[in-house]
Amino acid sequence: MIEEFLASKEATVAVMPPAKERNVYWTLAIVTRFNHMDGVAPWNDVVPLTANSRVVLEREYRRDASYEKAARVLEVMALIRIYIRRFRGGDGEIFASFDVHMKPVSRDFEVREDLVPTS
Repeated sequence: MIEEFLASKEATVAVMPPAKERNVYWTLAIVTRFNHMDGVAPWNDVVPLTANSRVVLEREYRRDASYEKAARVLEVMALIRIYIRRFRGGDGEIFASFDVHMKPVSRDFEVREDLVPTS
């Protein structure tokens, strides 16, 4: 697969699944990353997340339901995180989704055999 590298502002949006309190997919605030190294946001082990990120203000982006739609299409049952970049460099430009991460991630993940479907 070949895809365009979007050398612009990067951000992350977390999408929550429906729950009793809110029966639709919904997003948390978009968080933008800055101070990239060679066009890529550094790992948290290199630069603390609090040193190179901030919440994107609502006036900086157009409300976009595509994140909730992505979660709905994937039928996720837990939080997902979608990495996004702007198509162009300026504030207010629309974001393009480029990576979807299912959450939670745990390095201590253990498969419970009693929960694995057998078919």
